[in-house]
Amino acid sequence: MAAAVMDTGLLSGYLGISEPTLQETIDTPTSDLVKAVLAAATARAREHHDLEADKHQVDTELETAVLNSETRSKELKEAAERASKEAKELRVKLVKEGMLI
Repeated sequence: MAAAVMDTGLLSGYLGISEPTLQETIDTPTSDLVKAVLAAATARAREHHDLEADKHQVDTELETAVLNSETRSKELKEAAERASKEAKELRVKLVKEGMLI
């Protein structure tokens, strides 16, 4: 089986561990080095989980805001149509009564 290619620079930056420490963990792992890498990975996983939860909440809030604005827009459009219809009916009534030319 082919050995996995590791970008220690990328991993170092992502996990917040110096590249020499990460390389030493790969080459000659000790219990302390492995624990340090796993602790960094755990912290990063928690951060990722928290960001996913925040993203989900923001997405939900955005969807709610969009739905509420669409509902409000529809209500305002219906109110404008009713007002226009009422104005037209009043205009016709005034013309019939001879009060408006």
